[in-house]
Amino acid sequence: MTPLLAQALRSVVPTAEELRADRQYIIDGTLLPCWSWTAVPGLWSGKHRTTGVVVQVAATLEGQLS
Repeated sequence: MTPLLAQALRSVVPTAEELRADRQYIIDGTLLPCWSWTAVPGLWSGKHRTTGVVVQVAATLEGQLS
């Protein structure tokens, strides 16, 4: 699923190199819960002690998504 999302969002989500050096950004993240798969350890969040996918969002101080 992750590669499909990356492909779909590629044209609207900038890479780190594309962010402007003269702007300030706020980076925030959250854990989106998902099913428990003990066979997929990458879904386990030790911080939240549950399974999920971590999503991070970058925005300008004015609230514009970057």
